[in-house]
Amino acid sequence: MTDEDVSELFRKLVKTSGSVSRAAERCGLERRTVYLWSKKGDLRAPTKRKVLRTLLDEAPEETLSYMSKRCRQTAAYLLSTYQRTLFENALEPKLPLDEFNRLVAMFDEARRQNAGMIVDEGMEEGIASMQFSLRRQASERRVSYEPEPPEVITLGGLTNIMPSLMAEIHRQSPDTDTTQLSKEFNLPVRFVSTISRCLAELLASDGRS
Repeated sequence: MTDEDVSELFRKLVKTSGSVSRAAERCGLERRTVYLWSKKGDLRAPTKRKVLRTLLDEAPEETLSYMSKRCRQTAAYLLSTYQRTLFENALEPKLPLDEFNRLVAMFDEARRQNAGMIVDEGMEEGIASMQFSLRRQASERRVSYEPEPPEVITLGGLTNIMPSLMAEIHRQSPDTDTTQLSKEFNLPVRFVSTISRCLAELLASDGRS
């Protein structure tokens, strides 16, 4: 955890303790240690350990919740930085084709492995924008780049898509091109195929009634 994270947790302890002195006492810290920390930012590893140990002992739920949230935020930042770096490197002028393909493959692999985080942290729009630029770059290089649709989608996003998707499936029935619809709606092929099959069965059932 960063120094600021520990400072934030210590401020919570001060609030519940009623004073800095009392919070320091609960952590087994000397007043001089807290002074150097607060005034000069001199936060050393032993102090961090004492603060975290005290908070985990006395307020485990709140402390672990805060740590979990910060871990998610840090992971999301690292993923965003990683994907942005791959993207920008892939667009470098005069980049050899094999290096371009390697970077694009790494970009897509990171997207697939972290699909849940991308949705949870609201990163889909940024990823989609980078994919659009990579497709354009691939076209200029005369190579194919067709990234697979995301495996995870928000309920709100699915709610917005479903009416149009079902209308298009019905329009194309019985020769629905699920592969093309998958690309158009940016959904997995197997998902579109399942919806198509269910809709066909429902319509067939209605016809027999």
